[in-house]
Amino acid sequence: MNARVTTGHSAWDVSDVDLVAFRQALHGMASSIAVGHALALLPELPPKARSIEIGCGLGKMSALMGLAGVSPVLFDSSQATLDEARKAFHSIDVSVECVLGDALDLPSEVIASFDLSMSWGLNEHFSGKPRQKIFDAHAEVLKENGWSIIGVPCRNCISYRMAMLVWKLTGRWPKGLYEYGFDRSELARRMQQAGFKKIKVLSGTRPGDDFRHYILGNLRAVVHKFTGLFPKDKPPDIKGATISDIRQKLLESGRPNEFLSSQSYMLIAIGQKKMINNTL
Repeated sequence: MNARVTTGHSAWDVSDVDLVAFRQALHGMASSIAVGHALALLPELPPKARSIEIGCGLGKMSALMGLAGVSPVLFDSSQATLDEARKAFHSIDVSVECVLGDALDLPSEVIASFDLSMSWGLNEHFSGKPRQKIFDAHAEVLKENGWSIIGVPCRNCISYRMAMLVWKLTGRWPKGLYEYGFDRSELARRMQQAGFKKIKVLSGTRPGDDFRHYILGNLRAVVHKFTGLFPKDKPPDIKGATISDIRQKLLESGRPNEFLSSQSYMLIAIGQKKMINNTL
């Protein structure tokens, strides 16, 4: 396929996937609020539903949805990253299709083809007209009445804004990578303009977790960088965790509260694509 790929940034590229770390991430994510919101959409989807994750990276959310019974497709502008994602999915026995392309210039093969579209940490990297167009892309890949779930940072989250400032002041932010978060009103407006109905804007993280990760964790990393103190904790060894363990965590994941905090780090937008002749 000849794709005009313009939306990627080298900061997202993956050249050598760590399969143990991948499984560790899935194990940790399985009971998260964001995953809970995604799983809550399953009853709204048809049997043998197909999903597409736009700007997927390794596609961890798609991997979890695959373990929950959805047929995932990964869409990204980096062939190298897609190749590594394929290895990661193979390691957990989840079948996956990978499509190389530009989210702002979608190939015909993905138009109106999916029951669920999603992205996590993608839309905040666009400005100007592309900022709306990336939401439009989430609708364009859907069949009529398909659903979309989009996770983005909340620009009003104090922990997030402080962390961004420190990252940039200490030179830890990737050069040339644009990022500007959303507030709830902009997120809802973008979804509406893209042609979604039944729109919800929900919190995807807990403020306490945001503080520990973005403030305490960031402070620890900065001190370590300049003094050598506070080395990173060794990640827990979960080599014994099986695919069944991850599936069990997914089954036990309850539906999260629909409103946690207006200033949590992650905001999640959910919407259903309107029918062409439906003006509701």
